[in-house]
Amino acid sequence: MGVPGTGCGRIPAVTDGDEDAGVAPGKRVGWVELYFDLVFVFAVGQVAHGMVAAPHWARVAAALGLFATLWWTWIGFAVLYNRRGDDSRAADRLFVLAGTIPCAIAATQVHHVFEGHPAIFAAAMAAVRVLLAAAHRWPARPGLDQRRISTGYAASAVLFAASAVLPGSGWFWAFALLQEAGFLLLGGHRRPRGSAGNARPPRRGGGRCWTGPATRT
Repeated sequence: MGVPGTGCGRIPAVTDGDEDAGVAPGKRVGWVELYFDLVFVFAVGQVAHGMVAAPHWARVAAALGLFATLWWTWIGFAVLYNRRGDDSRAADRLFVLAGTIPCAIAATQVHHVFEGHPAIFAAAMAAVRVLLAAAHRWPARPGLDQRRISTGYAASAVLFAASAVLPGSGWFWAFALLQEAGFLLLGGHRRPRGSAGNARPPRRGGGRCWTGPATRT
């Protein structure tokens, strides 16, 4: 092993001299992030244990489905955390900490899903989506519109809740995750300044650029 920060392909280390020179240090991992990650480590461990306990193809398929659901839930909080910046604000910490409660409940119910009883797991995943919908509805920065993402998680909450009482839960979960992915890719755009709705482009003149005719409503 070489000295950190040297050699091809290595990530340079940030030193006190770099900070004095104006180089921005990397983002430090907060205790909220660590605690939240530990909850998902426990959940993934439960999935692996259920697969090892009865190693046949049906269990492997069920384990992959559970892992995808848990992993995408973790991705949802990772996206939320990155958009909001860090855990310096109390509201952000509360959103993440509140999310650990249904996630931990879901982790304890993994073995019941393997046994064909996914109701509590699905209800916990629905509660997580309600929290994510509320968190994305709360703007992280002025001008950042995340209502599309919030709508996607609200729809997923309904789908997971329905899967708790209806047969074919796997299909509900797959559709919920797919539409969440679409909303995450399409959502989170910046709202035009000076308007909460449709913004009309500036007129010609005054040194401003004209982008085209205004859309009629």
